[in-house]
Amino acid sequence: TSGTWKNVFGDNPQSKEFLMSWKYASYMNYVAEAGRKELDLPMFVNAWIVQKEEDLPGVYPNGGPVSRVMDIYKAAAPSIDIICPDIYLPNYKEIYAMYDRADNPLLVPESSLDPARAFYAFAEHDAICFSPFGIEDAAGDVLYSKSYEVLNELMPIITKYQGTGKMRGIHLTKEEQDQEFLLGDLTISLKIQDADKPAFGLIIMTDEREFLVSGMNFKVIFKKSTKKGVTYVGKVTEGDFVNGSWVEKRWMNGDETYHHELVRILGDRIEGGSQFQFEKTNLDVSEGEQFVYSPGSVNAVIVPATYKIQLYDRPE
Repeated sequence: TSGTWKNVFGDNPQSKEFLMSWKYASYMNYVAEAGRKELDLPMFVNAWIVQKEEDLPGVYPNGGPVSRVMDIYKAAAPSIDIICPDIYLPNYKEIYAMYDRADNPLLVPESSLDPARAFYAFAEHDAICFSPFGIEDAAGDVLYSKSYEVLNELMPIITKYQGTGKMRGIHLTKEEQDQEFLLGDLTISLKIQDADKPAFGLIIMTDEREFLVSGMNFKVIFKKSTKKGVTYVGKVTEGDFVNGSWVEKRWMNGDETYHHELVRILGDRIEGGSQFQFEKTNLDVSEGEQFVYSPGSVNAVIVPATYKIQLYDRPE
């Protein structure tokens, strides 16, 4: 309430950024407030984010709504509802977490064309929008178009389970081949199938022993985390949601679930002929057979598919 800006905040790059942020945010609030008097629509600001942690203001646009100054924007611009990040950097998961706050839902106005980022945003961070930049450039990409077709089909279910804690996003890579988390009383373990191919999707706990999994190129193992006994994979079906109703396309057999030990979310194979190939797994003996026959493909494109999984418990 008193003193110059330098007196209060000091004379350093951060204090100068705070000043620029306060001024920009105050002006944006003035514009947004005037606009909302005419048409009261939600307002957001779009951030060119900090590219490297050590970058000083000016390397990126000084005064913009980067995560470092979100609190300043929230204080100076109450007429702006959401602060949004443009994300082209590989550490998008970390950036999602910065902008997903109780006072700031995740909205991504620009990002790369990787569909894995969209699955992860909606399922892991309850995103209300994901907008890839240059979507027309991916019009001929089958993986891209099919991924968004699946997301569109699942959107009523995704929105139903957002905020419930019963849905998680999945994105595995050569550098991050495993993922593990709790849903209910079960530990969900994920492992990439082929480290050289895209592996992503989402999982929703629709009942105590029922899960909906959508994606491609990963394995899922369900284990009890608290109570005694063992959880096994029962019925697994691949299908689609048509007008909101689940329509089964095929049942997976015992060999495909490693005798009820796990589920392979391989995805759909489209465009091209198919054959069978012999595959060696990296699983321990205790987790199932070491060799299985696996549907392969010739010049095929792998795209996400959706599976409904029903589990059952047995005493140890």
